[in-house]
Amino acid sequence: MRTPLACLLAASLACAPPPQLTYIGEVDVRTSPPCPPPKLAACPEPTQPDPEPPSSRRPAPRRTTPRPLCPNTASRRQLETLPGVGPAIASRIIASRPYHQPSDLLRVRGIGPATLERIRPYLQFPPPELP
Repeated sequence: MRTPLACLLAASLACAPPPQLTYIGEVDVRTSPPCPPPKLAACPEPTQPDPEPPSSRRPAPRRTTPRPLCPNTASRRQLETLPGVGPAIASRIIASRPYHQPSDLLRVRGIGPATLERIRPYLQFPPPELP
């Protein structure tokens, strides 16, 4: 027995993949046998990962336009507001202090010429000491 086209469409709207069509033709809805109800119980439930407990999540630093800052005195959170600087690079910046000019930041692993150019407008350095 061939499956009426209306039943094939109903089955394809359920969550199961559509069956292989072996018959394509006109279907007279008035005389076609009724479709069996779709089996919705067989649909897989959407799985979502369990959210982390709120106590273990640290809020992400705000990614607004950073204010100019001195890499010698800025906190890790302040450094993380710079474009391209995350927690790891911010920690390396702090560990490699002091800096006298922007190019000194090139010695920090993870900061290359491209990153330096992105953060250069947001860096301030103390004026050079006069002898």
